[in-house]
Amino acid sequence: MHLRTARRRDWAGRPHRDQRGITGIETAIILIAMVIVGTVFSVTLLNTGLLSAKKSEETVIEGLKEISSTLFLRGSVFAQANPGKTAIDTITFYLIVEAQSVESVDLSSTGTVVTYQDSDNALNCTA
Repeated sequence: MHLRTARRRDWAGRPHRDQRGITGIETAIILIAMVIVGTVFSVTLLNTGLLSAKKSEETVIEGLKEISSTLFLRGSVFAQANPGKTAIDTITFYLIVEAQSVESVDLSSTGTVVTYQDSDNALNCTA
């Protein structure tokens, strides 16, 4: 055996007494590997969080659109009869949007059905 070998071993192949277990470069490699794994894990968590936040934002926006298209009666309903008082010519009422949104509800593009119901009668008016 030569005494000038880089790693001295005894006759059974085990490291010699003065040889250290882990060198500085090996520790640095392990540290870099742990940092890379941690970075990949954190990026995955951030992407999942951002995707979840985007989905919840879309859900809130859709909910607001649905609420903003709901109309409620505000105040009284006025009916004006014809001169012979045999039929109603005009019904006047005011509607409000439940949510205070920037967009108004367009009633001209879709059909509108107004339903009147009391204990004796039920009436559907379409426009």
